[in-house]
Amino acid sequence: MHLKSRKTMRTAVSIIVVSIMLAGCSPFRELVALTRSTGTFVPFAADETIRVQPGADHFAERLAPYVREAIEKVEVAHYLPFSSRPAIYVCATEEDFYRLTGRRVPATVTNKLYLSPDLFQGQRALDRYLTHELSHLHLVQRVGLFGGTRLPGWFKEGLAELASGGATASSVAVQDAFRAINEGHRFVPDEGRNVVSSFLFPRYGSYWHIENRMFYRQSMLFVEFMRTWDEKAFHRFLVTVEGGTKFKKAVNDAYPGGVSMLWDKFLHKSRAMTG
Repeated sequence: MHLKSRKTMRTAVSIIVVSIMLAGCSPFRELVALTRSTGTFVPFAADETIRVQPGADHFAERLAPYVREAIEKVEVAHYLPFSSRPAIYVCATEEDFYRLTGRRVPATVTNKLYLSPDLFQGQRALDRYLTHELSHLHLVQRVGLFGGTRLPGWFKEGLAELASGGATASSVAVQDAFRAINEGHRFVPDEGRNVVSSFLFPRYGSYWHIENRMFYRQSMLFVEFMRTWDEKAFHRFLVTVEGGTKFKKAVNDAYPGGVSMLWDKFLHKSRAMTG
């Protein structure tokens, strides 16, 4: 057998073995969920951007007043329109949501935006949460599901929080976030990793031993700093990323010195904010 053929065979076998090993793991469940049909969803009469399952109309009624403004906010924050009309899938039960996404969270973006009934419980700010998730969908539309996986988590979440005005991080005060940063309780921004590492081992708050709410607030503050430091550079960087350029190249082309330079300046600002 030709050497190249043997390598291809070994790679294929490795993928099959890893898939079997991961059969009970969340990333594998999420991949399987991508194949599930959304045939039970129908357009919601008041706004066909929303698709509902039977029994989910009352959730859609609460969501509909926020859809248009949320889309506009995301397009302004991303400097680009959605590449196709977004569709928001509102599930009737948490089990339906889990079957379609492989996750037990209030909302998520796979290759579509899904909302769980859990999102509509309590006092969550639906407009902010919707805007946050639509920001993720905007990226997926532009760079694809696996392209989005390669983007750093801090960037995706920070951008979504910035677009939404702080959906997840609203309970963490800015001063508390800066204080935590100065005390060393902080994330450290990377420039993106390969698809396998990012998909199987995503880096969120627990990776740096901080709460996710704190991670989201700090990420939002850093992305906001990138924009305010030089908005023309940020505009160029973001549009380039959404055009498919690798994150590291896009950020280094827009900001000489890249992420490390920006992070150093951000830390200086953080010390000044609490000094």
